[in-house]
Amino acid sequence: MADSTKIELSNLELELMKNSLWILTKHSVIDKIALLFSEQVPYINQHFLSVASKFEEINTSRPKITKGERYQNLPYIILDYPAVFSKQDIFALRTMVLWGSFLSVSLHLSGKYKVFFQENIYRKLQASSDNIFLAIGENQWQHHITPESFLQISNTNNSLIDEYIKNHPYTKITIMFKLEEAKLMDKNIKKACSYLAGVLN
Repeated sequence: MADSTKIELSNLELELMKNSLWILTKHSVIDKIALLFSEQVPYINQHFLSVASKFEEINTSRPKITKGERYQNLPYIILDYPAVFSKQDIFALRTMVLWGSFLSVSLHLSGKYKVFFQENIYRKLQASSDNIFLAIGENQWQHHITPESFLQISNTNNSLIDEYIKNHPYTKITIMFKLEEAKLMDKNIKKACSYLAGVLN
């Protein structure tokens, strides 16, 4: 009978396993971000509820915070609010922190919400900075930016943007921030929410 594969931990893995401080610190960071996300709700209400007043289900949606460990094998935390998810129709403002990677705020529309807002989006979508992207990939649940899946608005001509807004199965506008700006997280989330609400209005 052949020997079973021998599993060995690396020196780094052993050191991390013996050190509880880093994992406790990680839990503390995630908890603080969750609290920061929950504190955004009044500001989001101020900017989004009037914009989506035609849709009662959007205005009555509840904030949902989700924590996970395996987006690109990294921990993450998400606030979906306001958000309505169904098989055909999606309206979601999604705020996300991916560990070691980014903060993003995305407006995600499909179905009746995409149809209702798409003319406003095309008229209002302008790049005020280089960190605003339009999703063009098949997977609407991809959050990290790649050239194959996102267009940088500031570097894309209006006719191509118009084509994707009108013909792509969904519209997702994502504003990205580096984690080096983490101390500005509250300000950046509010800035992104204001911009995305303005795109719809």
